[in-house]
Amino acid sequence: MLANTSANEANEKLGGTFFNISMRGGDFYERSFPLKKALDKNIHKVIYSLDRYYLLCSKGDPSFSTARWVFLYDENPFNDLLCYASIRDIRSMFAKNFGLRARSLDRPEDWFQSPDSARFGGLSKWVDAMSTHSSVSNFLLNELPAVAAQTEQRPLTVAHDPQRERLAREYLDAYLLKYVRDYPQTEFYCVFPPYFRYTYAQWLKTQPQEFFLHQEVIRYMTEKSETLSNLHIYGFEDQDFLDDIANYKDTTHYHPWVNSLMLDAIHEGTHLLTPENMERYLRDCLEKAWNFDIGALNAQARRLVRERGAPPSH
Repeated sequence: MLANTSANEANEKLGGTFFNISMRGGDFYERSFPLKKALDKNIHKVIYSLDRYYLLCSKGDPSFSTARWVFLYDENPFNDLLCYASIRDIRSMFAKNFGLRARSLDRPEDWFQSPDSARFGGLSKWVDAMSTHSSVSNFLLNELPAVAAQTEQRPLTVAHDPQRERLAREYLDAYLLKYVRDYPQTEFYCVFPPYFRYTYAQWLKTQPQEFFLHQEVIRYMTEKSETLSNLHIYGFEDQDFLDDIANYKDTTHYHPWVNSLMLDAIHEGTHLLTPENMERYLRDCLEKAWNFDIGALNAQARRLVRERGAPPSH
């Protein structure tokens, strides 16, 4: 979720020399390997996105062969060749959009200049993308209508799963907070990425255990920042821009100006979550999620689909 954050902009706003090593699709476990490697090089500051992996506590993407790529982060340079041990891997190194090509150290995994970025600007942009992006078509024609029908006149339900909350805390302890404790001279700036409000509303109204697990993680990380002086937690979920679909290319990924907002917050000390403001923040987030009108979003989408002659939902 920080792939579009400019290392050069971080240099200007926060001082020092930053490198964006965001791992596309990397969960906290996978990130822990390069994080430990970087920390051993005596880095001074880490900006870390608290993506929603704590909902599943996933440990390694099954599409990767952990047995091979972990060798990249040990002290033996010769076994690095094991990472490229198959014909498929060797072939992919020379693929047009992968492998051996120059990458900027500013934001080597950025996607904001990809064709997907054409969806920024409003729901009409999403509808225009339906013919070329099946995921957008499926969301507008299937998922959104189903969720709108499911959430209509549903009462607010508070639901907690103590076991899942415990597992989430253990997951964060093992793959992030351990390093905060072990490297007290390094400042950790951890941000909860602001997904499109629909995401939080859908959790709250159809999967309340997901929403309140998310809130418990915010509470846990904020409480930890009181005892770990090098840990700083930032949240943007109480901001109104999350309600505007124009700022999103899908239900989670936001416009690059939000990445700049995060750097401004770290520089200026705004949007910082503390034990003193945490409960008010969580109440605001709950209220905004509950008040988000999924039915109205669906009605607007259906109208635009009809106007553009797209196929109706089934």
